Amino acid sequence: MKKNYENFFVYLFVLILLEVRLGSLRRFYIMTDPIELLGHSNYVNDILFDSDGKTLISAGMDNVIVIWETESWKKEATLKGHSNSVNNLALDSRNERLVSSSTDKTLKVWKMSTYAIAHTLTGHTNTVGVVEISPDDKYVISSSYDETIKLWSLETGEKILSQKLGRVKARFSSQEAVIVGGAGGKLSIYSIPEFTEILNFEAHKSYVMDFLFSSDGQYLVSSGYDHKLRIWSVEGWKEEKITDIGLKGGLYSLAISPDDDKIALTCDYQLNVYSLKTGELLTEYKVKPKGNYSVKFSPDGQWLALGSADKKIRLWQL
Repeated sequence: MKKNYENFFVYLFVLILLEVRLGSLRRFYIMTDPIELLGHSNYVNDILFDSDGKTLISAGMDNVIVIWETESWKKEATLKGHSNSVNNLALDSRNERLVSSSTDKTLKVWKMSTYAIAHTLTGHTNTVGVVEISPDDKYVISSSYDETIKLWSLETGEKILSQKLGRVKARFSSQEAVIVGGAGGKLSIYSIPEFTEILNFEAHKSYVMDFLFSSDGQYLVSSGYDHKLRIWSVEGWKEEKITDIGLKGGLYSLAISPDDDKIALTCDYQLNVYSLKTGELLTEYKVKPKGNYSVKFSPDGQWLALGSADKKIRLWQL
């Protein structure tokens, strides 16, 4: 009888160990060491994949854009044209035109077939930050330290409007509207091209750091200087989930997986991944550089890419 009890407790102990191990694997799903790409001589400010996942594009504080081929992760081309740091990138839906923003106060539209500059967009009087292309590839919107956002024609490079709204970011919520957030913790939606405010709501207690829509358009995810991650239902703009990030330091970039299942968030020395449905922390990965400025999922959801202040791009296979 004593031996049977001993066997039972050994069996139970093994089951507990297996459950703990399996739980760990379920939570920390990034298991491999990252591939590291070194093609910049200064901070990597932004990265993006093209829509078919064959190309990775990176922007650096070394004033250049680097094109990478994703099958071998080899550098394909280096685009030179900006006279100062390249800060943000946007690519149209057909992978034909790339738009870059820069500390040199300009935006440039590049032809991806030849890597030639099609247009240089001028009008900002300070560093240009976030840039986006509308879903119908008709417009470009840019945010600048000059406290304006500007709307441009992607086809001609013509400036359509300029609005002084303070230090904010602007992103397209649809082809007919943009969402703006920044100082004051509010998010506001404006119609375009007339730029009439449709609604605004308090999203965070302080500065809104970043915000993105899920690919199905049902959710908005926002991060704030109050160190909260919030998930909003677009229908009625109701807050669905809130997560206290519990981290100190800067929050830099958000990404949503193509299946709308996960949220990636970069911050000083760390990359966190959360469930979009529950807001639960799925994994946390320690990363050496203090500045981890951009994170993106590949279109097939198989890779997670991170651009950092140590000049490297890190790639994890999921």
